Amino acid sequence: MAISEAQKRANVRYQKKNPDVVRRIQYKSRGKNFILKSANEQDLRQFEEWIQIRQQQLTN
Repeated sequence: MAISEAQKRANVRYQKKNPDVVRRIQYKSRGKNFILKSANEQDLRQFEEWIQIRQQQLTN
């Protein structure tokens, strides 16, 4: 289904008004796609390490 011109303009306005939210959504999507489609065992172990480090940072 095609997106109307009004919706396209609204999307651009939202992206300009909320760059941090848009960036976070993009990072999350890219990470998920990499993990689900491309990551090998070594990549997954590295992600697990990074997740543990980040969890420790958030709890301290």
